[in-house]
Amino acid sequence: MPTRIMIAAALPVLLTVSLAGVAKAQSIDSTYTRIDETCTERQLPDEPGVEIRCAGHDGWSFRIAAGEHGAAIAYARAGGTMSDFIAPPMRGLFGGFNDVVEWRLRDGAAFATIHRYIHYNPPEMLEVSGGLEEPNTLI
Repeated sequence: MPTRIMIAAALPVLLTVSLAGVAKAQSIDSTYTRIDETCTERQLPDEPGVEIRCAGHDGWSFRIAAGEHGAAIAYARAGGTMSDFIAPPMRGLFGGFNDVVEWRLRDGAAFATIHRYIHYNPPEMLEVSGGLEEPNTLI
């Protein structure tokens, strides 16, 4: 049964506040990009793995490094340096990133992403020798 984990990554944002100290109301919206045939893919030389590079939103791009032990994602602004890789928590032996990335926008500018990571645990790997214990009950 797949288990889903949401990875939220904050993108660097500069906020400006008026001299009077009153910030104007900001609208939060979303837009979406996909990991698809417009992305570039190359084999990594040091282990069975792949690197995927995709265009994001508003000049952002992201890179996914994936191998048999999981995957991680990094972000960069056009002309900027790539961030460190962010790896999701491991909950199973198999999994990967969903092909949709949600870009959170504040007044039209990207400030965060939501990218779901799905874990696949084959049923035979969930079996516990000796059976399962009964859950504790409250009296």
